[in-house]
Amino acid sequence: MRLFKLITSGLLAGIVLLFIRQNLSGFRTRIPFSLDLFIREPVGWEHSVYGLMLISGFVGFVLGALLLLRPYVHSRRLLAERRTEKTEPETPPPTRESRVSGESPAPPPQS
Repeated sequence: MRLFKLITSGLLAGIVLLFIRQNLSGFRTRIPFSLDLFIREPVGWEHSVYGLMLISGFVGFVLGALLLLRPYVHSRRLLAERRTEKTEPETPPPTRESRVSGESPAPPPQS
C-alpha cells in the first residue's frame, strides 16, 4: 500500500510540475492594474500572474485558518468561564441561629 501511495503521489507531483512548465510563459505575464478614486491622480501598478496567485492563496489560507479557529477560541473561552464558576467557593446562606446569636457561619471545607 505504501508503494501505491508513493507512485500515486509521484504521478500527481509530475502532472502538477508539467502543468506549471507548460504554462510558465502565461504565469510570467504582467497584468496592469489601475485605481482611480477621483481624489488624486490615478494609481497604477503591475503584478505577474503567479504573484497574484501566491498572494490570493496566502490571503485565502490566512482567512480560512482564522475562520476555523473562531469556534475553537469560543469554546475555550466558555470552558474557562465554566472552570472559574466551579472553582469559586459558594458560601451557604446564614442559618437562623447564627443570625440571632450574631455568629458568622463556618466557612465551607475546601477540597
